[in-house]
Amino acid sequence: ATKTKSLTITEIEAVTKRQEKVIGMHFMNPVTDMKIVEIIRGLATDDAVYEAIEDITKKIGKVPVEVNDFQGFVSNSILLTMINEANYT
Repeated sequence: ATKTKSLTITEIEAVTKRQEKVIGMHFMNPVTDMKIVEIIRGLATDDAVYEAIEDITKKIGKVPVEVNDFQGFVSNSILLTMINEANYT
């Protein structure tokens, strides 16, 4: 699993030999307090890989949330929008 803000999971898959094994995990900050973990599939990510990561996430006491594959994922996109909006108010 990878945690990236600048590349999509599909972009990372494209340069690997095991595209079906690539998946993203994004832990919210502060990790010790936040329960949500974004799980991001690439276009080639295998269902078994997703299910394994989902299980691991639950076993460590977190809540897995599947999100679409785009730069920054959901939480960072919301955060950056809020920061940009604050700059203009």
